[in-house]
Amino acid sequence: MRAPPQEGERRVTIKGESSAAYFMALYHIPEASHIDLYPLNVLDSALTVGDSSRLHRTLVDAGLAEDQTSELAQQ
Repeated sequence: MRAPPQEGERRVTIKGESSAAYFMALYHIPEASHIDLYPLNVLDSALTVGDSSRLHRTLVDAGLAEDQTSELAQQ
């Protein structure tokens, strides 16, 4: 099943009783059999996996976030 074409940015705001802020960004990536998925996995790992990753240092070590993760790296 293919997703409909995305015509622009989509935003959803969920409000409830919590003091925790949560942010999630999602991007379209190639299908699992696409050749570009392999270099994308390498780039994702370099940017998001471990305490020395760029995303961790930029967000967590700087005190801007409690934690960060990549769904692509968890697959």
